[in-house]
Amino acid sequence: MGEINIVIWQGNEVGKAVRLIIEKGYAPLLERLTGQKINQIDYVAFETNAINGIIGFNEMCQRYLEGKIQMIIIPTQNYIGQSMFVTESIARGVKVEDFYLASRVEKGKLTEQKILSFLTPLVQSKYLPYMEFHIADHCNLNCKACEHYSGLVHEEIFTDYDKFERDLRRLHEFVDDIGMIRILGGEPLLNPDIEKYIKLVHELYPQTLRYVVTNGLKLLSMPDSFYHTVRDTYTNIWMSYYPPVRNKRDQIEDKLRQMDVNYGISDLNMEFTMKQVLEPMPGLNHFYHCMQAHCHNLYDGKIAACFLPFTTKYFNREFDKNLPEDGYVDIYEEDMTSERIQRRLLTPFERCRYCSDKSIPVKWEVMHEPSILSDWVVEE
Repeated sequence: MGEINIVIWQGNEVGKAVRLIIEKGYAPLLERLTGQKINQIDYVAFETNAINGIIGFNEMCQRYLEGKIQMIIIPTQNYIGQSMFVTESIARGVKVEDFYLASRVEKGKLTEQKILSFLTPLVQSKYLPYMEFHIADHCNLNCKACEHYSGLVHEEIFTDYDKFERDLRRLHEFVDDIGMIRILGGEPLLNPDIEKYIKLVHELYPQTLRYVVTNGLKLLSMPDSFYHTVRDTYTNIWMSYYPPVRNKRDQIEDKLRQMDVNYGISDLNMEFTMKQVLEPMPGLNHFYHCMQAHCHNLYDGKIAACFLPFTTKYFNREFDKNLPEDGYVDIYEEDMTSERIQRRLLTPFERCRYCSDKSIPVKWEVMHEPSILSDWVVEE
């Protein structure tokens, strides 16, 4: 009789509920049907917390490499830090095939069929912890070192709504649940059709935590219908707070409260980070430690681990460079599957060689006009 040792990502309320379902439902059923016995269940986080029974990341990796852990369970609702946990584990020798996704924990009685399907191999799941997309590539702020290169978009470039709707419905065939979705730009409030995007995301991903991310410059001039749509779809507004809106912050907050929408505001951004280089890095392993590699981005019928495969074209055009624009998967390819998407998003790509493994802090500034290379590239 085989014995299985399990760790569950995060020992919070969701992690505890997942453990209970495994102990009371999945484990007895597994033993009855296959003879395999679940022997031990622990929680894991990046930092050890012995009081709450949580082992640390390093200890988990060591146990796994010693053959003392056979399954690593990712609760669907524990999406914060989840993707980084997976890639960091892969970098330490954990096989992606040993990750399993636990279904959303919901009220109601679990049938035997639901228990049997409660755990799914992560690479076969129709789930992403995070996704974002642009509805405008240009911006009204034009920050130096913006990794989306929005300041280099000199014309209005809006995502075509009808095409995007087809793309999102196509993606939904392979990814039907997402932890968090953020509607981005450039500056998304520039797009006159923004309400249509908000409603579409709510329709297709109703359980997802949804945000419109804005620099705030247009919040005071948006029509009431925008705020009604945000409120009625339970969407959140997140304002990235930059110096040009400092004298408007109180007025903006008053407006957001008046319109009864959920919102958050970042700390004042006085610093960006810069990591782009023009000479390729010798390897690709820094992909597994890169925060940006978890910013899954849908753009023009394609999805990639981050936005750079789609925005690098603006840098290349501006400075007559030829940085790679690879790393995406076309969701309209023949025989597309959820697993092909999952594996591609966990795979380094050539564009990664032009991001340093170290981020250099730079003072927040509006880019030069015309822009110069030092606005975007780490100087030697």
